Amino acid sequence: MNDRLTDAVAIVTGGSKGYGAGIAEALRSAGAEVWITARNETPLIDTARRIGAHPFCADVTCPDHWDRLFEAVLARTDRLDILVNN
Repeated sequence: MNDRLTDAVAIVTGGSKGYGAGIAEALRSAGAEVWITARNETPLIDTARRIGAHPFCADVTCPDHWDRLFEAVLARTDRLDILVNN
């Protein structure tokens, strides 16, 4: 495992499929703790399990969802290093 990003915390929106899932997987492979978001919970959870990320069901067009996401990430990690708004 490449651990260049060990201790980094990342959020990838649209992380349940396509480019977002690929980016999230690459960040995990580099050692980051990754949170992925999507609106559809089933593929979100499936992808999170497959790549070892934290799933967070959210619609990034909704400000309240952004607030809840950042509260959850910061409560657990106390930091955010990378944001991929996919």
